Amino acid sequence: MLGLPKPSKPAADYSPVEELKFQQKLNHFNPADQTTWTQRYFVNRQFYTAGGPAFLMLGGEGEASAAWLAEPTFMMVLAKKYGAMAFQLEHRYYGSSFPTPDLSVEHLAYLTSQQALADAANFRDAMVTKYNLGPNSKWVVFGGSYSGSLAAWFKLKYPHLAVGAVASSAPLHALIDFKDYLRVVRDSLATSSQECDEQVSLAVDHLMYLASTPANWDHILKLFRLCSFFNGYNMNDQANFFQSLAGNFEGIVQYNKDERVSGAQQNITIDTLCDMMTSADTKIAIEKFADVNSLLLNSTSTDCLEFNYDTFIDALRRIDLNNTEAPGARQWTYQTCVEFGYFQSSDARDQPFGSLFPVKFFVKQCQDIFGDKFDEKLLEDGIRRTNLEYGSIYPQLRNVTFPNGSIDPWHALGITESLSEDVTAIYINGTAHCADMYPASVEDLPALTEARVKIDQQVAQWLEV
Repeated sequence: MLGLPKPSKPAADYSPVEELKFQQKLNHFNPADQTTWTQRYFVNRQFYTAGGPAFLMLGGEGEASAAWLAEPTFMMVLAKKYGAMAFQLEHRYYGSSFPTPDLSVEHLAYLTSQQALADAANFRDAMVTKYNLGPNSKWVVFGGSYSGSLAAWFKLKYPHLAVGAVASSAPLHALIDFKDYLRVVRDSLATSSQECDEQVSLAVDHLMYLASTPANWDHILKLFRLCSFFNGYNMNDQANFFQSLAGNFEGIVQYNKDERVSGAQQNITIDTLCDMMTSADTKIAIEKFADVNSLLLNSTSTDCLEFNYDTFIDALRRIDLNNTEAPGARQWTYQTCVEFGYFQSSDARDQPFGSLFPVKFFVKQCQDIFGDKFDEKLLEDGIRRTNLEYGSIYPQLRNVTFPNGSIDPWHALGITESLSEDVTAIYINGTAHCADMYPASVEDLPALTEARVKIDQQVAQWLEV
């Protein structure tokens, strides 16, 4: 579970944001291949002053949005302050930026972080020419989550093309088994109540006991509002079911109070879930656990919890570009299976969500979706290559700042302590995933406000203003 959902707060004015197209190279690493495709980008020239800088927000594993280039997102607050032209480049294979006619394994070979970085470099040079920015124009790159990683890696691979990068909540270390994710979820629940994860653990233990006996399966079906009959002997379905219930907590923890979720789950926080799990009523832990599941189903007007493994795999096997069941999911799963891993398994013993979705369950998904050759060996080789390519959490960088939130589980794979005077970490206590990027709020923690001040100071230093 990664991602950077668009801001939900209404912008002061979207009209200055233009949606445009750019002819991009298909393969940057084969000079003989001159194939091009149409990549989408957004630009806002509202605040630009002649000779000013350019800010480039890199797209990640989802659709780009004009919302990021409108006030009052933090990058646009800085763009207004420093007279910058602002761009957002949509990542290849996401949103409406498709280089190939389908998402077959053959065509997904062009979906790599290296190609995406080269896209950004090529785009940056083209925009200098198109908007007459001049050869000495100063560019700052921004990104959050996976696109935060890309921002840091852009500065690593193309240091001459940007004076600095703000890499928010950026995971830099690739690994297969990200079992620490659930440990951070546990710690984050404890910020609300020390009893919260204990109640979750009691509920999961009880559910595992019930799942072991066929006589209880109909009760599980009704209690957790499942879309189909529960068979505790089907290990794939069982793993998917328990992972889905853990996911109820993972999503709320990761995006806790970050000023971004519109409508559906805007007011559901860690406190909400923990208040439910620790309430002093007559319900036992498993019933409260089921109530959390119902709350999240209701919040998205979903009738039932779909946990069937074959249904899940079939959706991710679809190669058409218009997969509305799970937009972007096949592409991101492919990237995790060949480059990053990041599998949020239950392999850590000291977390409350049980042990029924081990890392092997995720490796199996890679093979079931993309083919037998996408095995653990291929994944290990890909992760080794990624860390070799980018330097893991010890990259040789200059002029990059890494904001991370203490509640965000992804901080465990990022840089939370400064590496040098010009590679700085901003660790924000009490905040979640990419919180610094969203519009400011009167409810922001002082640590978040202070973090934005520090980012502003870094940008000013890079721009020499």
